[in-house]
Order: sequence, then structure tokens, then C-alpha cells
Amino acid sequence: MANLLLQLEIGTDGASFNASLGGEIGKLAEIARLAANLRDNPDGLAQFLAALAAVAGPALPDGGDVQAGLGRARAAIPQITGGAAPDALADLSRFATLVTEQLVPLMARTLKAARAIEDIAKAQFTCPGAPPDPLIPPGSEPPPPSGASRATVALDRATDISARIDQLPSPLTPATLIDFLASVTLDPARADFLPIAVPLLDDMLMPVQTLGRWSLATPAEIGTELAATLTTLRNRLQAATAGTIAARTAPALALLTPLRVTDLSGFAAGYDAAATAMAEALEAGDPATAATQAATLDGHVATFEGIRTLQAADFTPLVPTATGRQAGLAGLAADLHDRLLHLAAQLEPIDPGTFFRAFDMPAPADAAARQALLDQLTPITDFMEDLGEKLDLSAIEGGVGTVAAEAQSIADDISGALATVAQETRAAFAEVETAIAALPLDALATEIRTGITQIGNSIETELRAAFAPLRDALATAVQAVADAIGTLDPQTIADAVTDAVAQITAILQDPAILSAAQDIRSTLDQAAEAAGNLSFAPVTDEVIKLIEQMEAGLRALDDTELNDALIGMLDAALSVLPPDLRPATQPLIDELGVKIEQGPVDLLAQIREKPREVVNRIRAFDPGTLITQQLAPPFAEARDALQGVRPSALLSPLDAALAAEKVRLKQIAAPSRALAPVSDAFDALLTEFDRLSPDTLLAPIEAAIEQAIQDVIDAAPIDEVFDQIDDVFDTIQAVLDTVNAIQQALAKSATALTALQNPDAAIDAWRDAALAKIDTVPNGAALDTLLAEITAAIDAARGPDLLAAHDAAVAPLLTALDGLDPEAALSRMVALRQRLLPLMRALPAGPERTAIENVLNRFDPLDPAHTGGLRAAAVLHEALRDARAALDTMAADVADALHGPDGLLTDLRNGAATAGLLRGAVEAEIEKALVPVRYIIAQLGAAAVPVGAVADGFADLSTRLTGAVGNILTGPASLQSITDAVQQVVDTIRNIDLAFLRDALEGVFQAVRAEVEAAGPGPLIVTLDREFGDIIDALDLSLILPQAEIEALDQTVADLIATLQGFDPATLIGDAVQQSYEADVLPLVEALDITPIFDALIEALRGLEDELEKEMDRINTAYGALLAARPGGGGGSVSLSVSVG
Repeated sequence: MANLLLQLEIGTDGASFNASLGGEIGKLAEIARLAANLRDNPDGLAQFLAALAAVAGPALPDGGDVQAGLGRARAAIPQITGGAAPDALADLSRFATLVTEQLVPLMARTLKAARAIEDIAKAQFTCPGAPPDPLIPPGSEPPPPSGASRATVALDRATDISARIDQLPSPLTPATLIDFLASVTLDPARADFLPIAVPLLDDMLMPVQTLGRWSLATPAEIGTELAATLTTLRNRLQAATAGTIAARTAPALALLTPLRVTDLSGFAAGYDAAATAMAEALEAGDPATAATQAATLDGHVATFEGIRTLQAADFTPLVPTATGRQAGLAGLAADLHDRLLHLAAQLEPIDPGTFFRAFDMPAPADAAARQALLDQLTPITDFMEDLGEKLDLSAIEGGVGTVAAEAQSIADDISGALATVAQETRAAFAEVETAIAALPLDALATEIRTGITQIGNSIETELRAAFAPLRDALATAVQAVADAIGTLDPQTIADAVTDAVAQITAILQDPAILSAAQDIRSTLDQAAEAAGNLSFAPVTDEVIKLIEQMEAGLRALDDTELNDALIGMLDAALSVLPPDLRPATQPLIDELGVKIEQGPVDLLAQIREKPREVVNRIRAFDPGTLITQQLAPPFAEARDALQGVRPSALLSPLDAALAAEKVRLKQIAAPSRALAPVSDAFDALLTEFDRLSPDTLLAPIEAAIEQAIQDVIDAAPIDEVFDQIDDVFDTIQAVLDTVNAIQQALAKSATALTALQNPDAAIDAWRDAALAKIDTVPNGAALDTLLAEITAAIDAARGPDLLAAHDAAVAPLLTALDGLDPEAALSRMVALRQRLLPLMRALPAGPERTAIENVLNRFDPLDPAHTGGLRAAAVLHEALRDARAALDTMAADVADALHGPDGLLTDLRNGAATAGLLRGAVEAEIEKALVPVRYIIAQLGAAAVPVGAVADGFADLSTRLTGAVGNILTGPASLQSITDAVQQVVDTIRNIDLAFLRDALEGVFQAVRAEVEAAGPGPLIVTLDREFGDIIDALDLSLILPQAEIEALDQTVADLIATLQGFDPATLIGDAVQQSYEADVLPLVEALDITPIFDALIEALRGLEDELEKEMDRINTAYGALLAARPGGGGGSVSLSVSVG
């Protein structure tokens, strides 16, 4: 193998091959480095960015001439407040002196007179109140209203009464009044006349309302209403009896079909027969027959389980506690009891006239009452006649007129001062206008535009100079990459690999080498086979055979009579033998393993690596491995780095940097920054000019005028005086209005009440006319039928009838359940099961006992889950009996209350047997309701005389009050004169003509201000900034590096990538060299690789240790059997240990 390695080293010239390979790899690494540097950090980029950040340009002019012109215009604005305007304000201050020294004392006298009559408004015109309520704490009630508000409350009451009297029918008679009251007490009109429910009143009104409707209805309409009422009564009676029974028993009757009573009866009978026969067989000691009957019983139970499943599907749940309740039977008697008593209570007639019969009819009023009321009104009339004398204010009137004349003189002086203000301000406007017209704004704009052009040219020049180094650096870097690619020569590697493959093939095909390799492989195969066949079994078989012979001899002694001496000698001989051979054999086994590992295995492992070195040396020239592991990585790195280079992409950061610099230049070099002083000067001029606006000039004068007016108002509390005097006038007028309203309401009331005197005859005629229509109703036969049905319904509410109706309703279900008798059936089943259980337990274990026990466990009559519908039927059966008993008790309890001589339903049954008797029954009930109506109308008619008298008294009072109030309202007009004089002072101040000054200034001010605004630099600055921005935005890399040059650089790099791709080692070395290697060299390499044979030989040698250990265990097992075979059966001190594995 060493000779073969030497031949391979000499034939393949490894040093020369490695040198060629390393050179090409180094060239590829250099290409990758140059491309990466060009891609990531091209020379000159940082310098260009720094130069770009330093680009500036020449400064723009600051418009100093325009600033000076604006300053001259501002200086032309005079200090108006130092001229005529302060004079006008000084004249206004004279008003304060006039008010303080002359008007205030005069108005103080007026206020004193007003306060002197203030107490008049506090006069009380009501009667003394009731004594205080002891239950209400003192002070908790609100104080009564005073003055006009008290009279207003009375006026509202009188007006409301009058309005309600107007709603009465015309002509008013007792009959029309009853019809009217009946209609307004119905919803929704009831809420206006009677907003609350009064039970007794409603009981009186409902019959009257009915009769009122009938008085306007035809006989046919009355017959229809009677039929509807009787039908409702019949239905209510039927619903309370037969309807209640039907509703309460319906759920129970609905269970008849799903209960499957016939099937339950069959099951009960089958269970009884089979269980009885089974019990008798067991008691007779015949378990076989009992088992047969158990099978029969099991069949019946299975059938019942099917029935139970069907029942569960038909109604859920069918449980004992729910069946009776859901069927509604438990509450039947109570429900009937409640419904009947409730209906009877509703039908119980009420006599509202009982209360009124205890009162006497009213007596007519006398003349004494009329005179007493008139006497109460006399003090009020006297008070009004004296009031006019309290309101004489004529003495103050002349002084207030003098104050008004002086105020007019002051106002004339102020108007002259304001005319001077207008003249001075107009002159200032003209001076400002002249200064603005002289501003050199056009010259400034031309100068700025020239500067903008110079800035653009300067910046472009700076950019070109800054970019030149970067452009040169890019061209140099691209050329360096091209030069590096030009040095590549991968063909040398391809030739070296081809030559090496040919040399290896020639060496490996040498007959001497092939023969030696075959000999080595054959020898190793033989050695491995011999090692694999090596075994210790022949030797251990002989040893085991000898031991087994000795064991047989010892066992033969068991049948021989040995004396004690021989036994002792035998025990002594065996006692020296060890109990286990493993302690003696295990060290030998371990030593064999060590010697094998340190001897032949270690030697074979060293020899094994020599063929591996030859194979590895040959595989180093595998073209595929050579490309993949050595050439492909540096080639891919160089290619990827170069593909990442794109000059146009390298310049994209420059675009972003240039864009940022454009933003910076627009901020620091914009014309608006240079012209900021001009803008500030213009804003100051405009602010100063606005001081000449009419609003600014006139604001202090208007404030002074408003203050002067307020001073007059504060000094002359006309409103306060009028408020106090008006309170008196308002109260007087309110009292007069109230008296008139009361008089009108009383007059209307007296007229209405007169029509209600002696009402009985009118009421009787109204009643009889309405009731007479009952006799001629066209549906008398239908009413007779309804009355008969009502009588039958009342009879059906008697105890026997209720029981009969109940029995008829539940008869189908009760008959079925009586036939089933589920309670007795369940009792028999329980008794049979209790009889069978001890008999079953007495049986011995076996199939008969198992069959009987299973069927007893399958159906337990005490378990509700097993009994199902049978148990439900029992509960339902019991519920039917309980309901019947409760109904019987209830019928006896209510029999006297409902149907006795004074029963609630007895009067109803006897009241109107036929339609012919119906009118009499209705008339009797109507007359009860008319008793209070007669009493009330009689009371109203009796009040006609006193109410008329009171109305006459209030008419006289109204006449006297009207005269007294007229004297007050049309008497001395001093207060109004004072008011007019004070108002003249206020109007004089308020009428100071500021409008002429505002009109004279406003138009000129707005025109000049428009000229000032038009001369402002704002629009020019915006235009110049936009033009400057356009110049800056026009700066672009294409100006310093044309797009054609950028595209040429991109194309150069693309050409370099294509050139480098042509040097792909996989393509250059080619598939032909790889195929030659795989066809000629690899088969020979596989023949030289004898490593698997070495591995098999080493494994076989290592297995000898395990083989020896296994065979020694076999010997140890035989040895243990030998020790156990000694006479005496293993007594003595010898112990036996057998270990396997």
C-alpha cells in the first residue's frame, strides 16, 4: 500500500496541481473583494456627500429701499388721539356732571314718592284664612302671593268656571244635563271633568250612562245592546262552570291514549299469572318449572319495557308528582269556587241612592244672604276710590325738563369736535397713500430674480466639481474588476485534473497492483471466515460431558445404603469444591478480551487505514468534489459580489442626498428669508394704519356715550319707580278684571240653575221615554232564548249539576282506570316480588337461580323507573278520586251563598225570566241610580236664587270699581312727563351723530387700506419663493452625469458578469472529465477499499470473548447440577449458584 501511495504521489504531481488550483482561487477571491468594495463603499462617495452638504450660493438682496419707503409711510400716520378726539371725550364727561348734580336729586324725589305708595301693592283683598293646621310645622307653608298675582289666581278660577258653564247643553234642562254628564264622564272626555276614579260615583254613573245612550237610541239598537249584554253574561256563567271543568280535566283526558291502559292491563295480568306460578313451583321444590315461568315472566317484562318506551315518546315526564298536577285536577274545586264567587260578586246590584235618601231636599235661599255678601264687597270699593289721590308727581316735572335742555347743548359741542376728527384723519390717509405709491417693489423683484438665477448657476457648478472625483473612482473600480477577470485561466485546472485522472487510471490498472490487491482481499476474507467459525464449544462439550458423568454417579448413590463414615467422607470431599465456577472463570474471560483488543484488533485497525489513505488520495481528484468543495465557493462569491454591483443603483443614495440638500437650500436661501425685514416692516405699517379705522377711532367715543347713557339711567331709576307703581296699577286692574269675570260666571250660573228647578217630572219623563223602547225591541224572542240560557247556566252552577258535569267529563278516563285498577295491580306485584325473593335466595347457585334472579332484577315494582306508566296511572287514578271529593266539598260550601234564598245567583235567576219582565227589572235598577241624580239636580236648582243675587251684587261692585280705577289711570300725567324728560336726556346722548363721521371715514379708509395691502410684499415673496424652488428643483444628477454615461457603466458591469460566468469551473472542467473519472477510476477505487473486510475480521475477533463467556456459563450450569446431585439432597454447607449470561 505504501508503494501504491508513492506511485500515486509521483504520477499526479500533487504540488503542481495544488499550486494551479490555489492561484485560480486567489484570483476569484480578489475579484470578489474588488466587486464588494465597489458595491458597498465606492471611492469618492463620502467626499461627494460632504461637498454636497457644503453647497450654498450667493446671498440675495434684503430690499433695504423698500424698508425705508415703508418707514416713511408709517411716519405719515398722525397721533389722532392728540387732536380733536380727546376734545370730544372731554365734552362727553360733562354729561356725568349734569347727571350727578342735577338729575340725581330730582329722581331721588320721584323715587321717594313711588316708595310712599309701595305698600298699596301689598294690600290683602282676601278673607281671613282658616286656623293653622296643628299637624303642619310653623313656617313650612309658602307665603301667600301678593298684589296682582293673587287676583290673577281668582281670575283664572272664574274664567275656568265660566268656560265650563259655556259647555253645558242649550237649552239646559234636567234631561239634557243628565245626558251631558253621562257623555262627559266617558273616556276620553272624562279626564277633563273627573280625572280620578270614584267607585260610588262610577256605580251611579254607569246606569245613568246606559239610560242616556238609550234615550238617543232606537228600539232595535237597544235590543242589540241587550242581546250582547245577555250573551256576555251567559258566556261568563258557562265559562265559570262547564268551561272551567273542561279546561281543568282536558290535560287528564289527553293522557288516556298515551297511557295505553289495555296494554297495561295485559301486562299486569300476565305478570300476576307468571309470578304466581313461579312462586308456587319454588314452594313445591320445582326449580325447573320455576325457571320456565321466569322465562315467561321475562317475556311479559320485555313487552312492558316496549310499552314504557312508547309512553316516554308520547308524553314526558310520566312521573307520579307531575301527572296529577299537569292534568289540572288538583286545583279544579278551588278554581270553580273562585270563578263562581267572583262572578257573583260582580253581578251583585249596588244601590247608590241609599246614601242620599238620608238627606232632606234643599230649601230656597233668602234675601239676607244676598245682603251679607254685598256688605263684604263695600271696603274694597272704598279703597279703590281713595287710591287716585296718592299718585301726584307734578312737582318734579319742571326740573327734569331743564336737565334735558342742558343735555342737548352738550351734545351740540360734541358733534363739532367729531367733525374736526374727520378732517384730521382724512389728511393722514392722503399722506399714507402717497408714501405707498413710491415703494420700489418692481426694482426689488428684478434684483431678487437676478440673484435667484446666479444661485442656480453657482450651485450647478459646485455640484459638477464635487462629482468629478466620484465619477473617476467608479470608472477606476470597474476597470480593476475587468483586469482581475482577465487574469483568470481555469483551463490549467481542467488540464491538470484530466492528466491526474489519466495517471491514476494507468497506475490502478497495473497488473501487479491488481494482483496484489486481489491477494490481500482473498487473505483477509479467509481470515475473517476462520475467525467467524472459531468456537469453544467442542472443548466445553467434553468438560460438560465429564461433569454429567460425575453427576450420574452421585445420583446413583441415592439408591445405595451408605454408613455414616462414608457419608462424612463424601461431605468432606465435596465441601472443598467452590459453590460457583464464575469467580474462577470470569478473570480468564476478561483477560482474553484484553489480549484480543490489544493484540490482533489493534494491529488490524492500524493496517485498515492504509487502504483508506489510497482511496482518499484517489478521491481527491474527483472532478465533482473538486468543483463543489474548492472552486465553486470562491467562484460563487465573486459572481454574487459582481452581480450586486450596479452603478446606477450606487448613485441612488446621491439622489436622496441631493433631494435633502434641495430642501435645505429652499429653507436657508429662499427669497422669503432675505425679505423677512420687508414683511415685518409692512406688517407694522398695516397695524399702525388700522388705528385710523372708524371702528378704532370711534370705539372710545361710543364707549363714553354708552357710559353717559348708563349714568343717566342709574341716576333716574324710572324702571324701579314704574315697577312699584305698576304693581299697584296691575293689582287694581287685576281686581277689576277678576270682579268682572266672577260677575259674568255668576250670571251664567244663575241662568243655568234656574232651568234646573223642580227636576223630578222632567227626569221621570226622560226615564220613561228611554225605557219604553224596551217594550218594542224587535228581537224579543232572541232575548227570551238568551234569558232561558242564562237560567240554565245559573242552574248548572249548583252542586249536583257541577258534580254531574265533572263525572261526565272524566268518565272515559275513570272507567279505563277503574278497569285497570293500577294501585291494586302494583300492590299485587310488590307482594309477589316479596314472596319470590327469599325463595330465589334459598336456591343453590345454578342456571335456574340466575334466570329467576335476572327477571326479578329486571322489573322492580317499587322502582318508579321500572313501573313507568303503570305508576303514573295509579297516581292519576288517585288524583281523579281526590278531585271528585274536593268538588263535592266545594259544592256544599257555596250552595247557600250562591243558590240559597238570599244567594248571589238567586236574585239574578228570578230577576228577569222573560223579555216581557225585562223593563221592570231594568227600571228598578235604574231608579236606584237616579236617586242621587235627583238630589243633586234639586240642589242645583235651589241655588239659582242666591247665585243670582250674588251676581247682581258683583255687577254693582264692578261699576263702582271701574270709576275708581279710571280716575287713577286718566288723572295727573306727571309720572309720564318725568319719564319723557328723562328719556329726552337719554335720547339726546344716544342721538349724538357718529354716523356722519363713520360714513366720512369708512370709504376712504377702506380704499387706502386696499392700496396698502396691494403694495404688500406677500404675493411677491410667494412668487419669488416658487421661482427659487423651480430653480432648485431643476438641479439633477443628469446635469453632472448624463443618463447615457450611467447606462454605459451599467452595461460594462453586465458585460463583466457575463465574462465571469464563462469561467464557471463546472462548465470548463466539463462532464466529460467527470464521466471518465466515474467510468475508469471509481470501479478500481471500490476494489481497493477493503475496509469492510477488516471491520468484519475485527468484529469476529471481538466476538470470541462473548463466545467463551457463553460456553463457561454452560460448564457452570453443569457444575451446579453436579453439586446438587450429592447424596442427602443438598444438605450440608455447600451452596449452589447458577448464573446464565
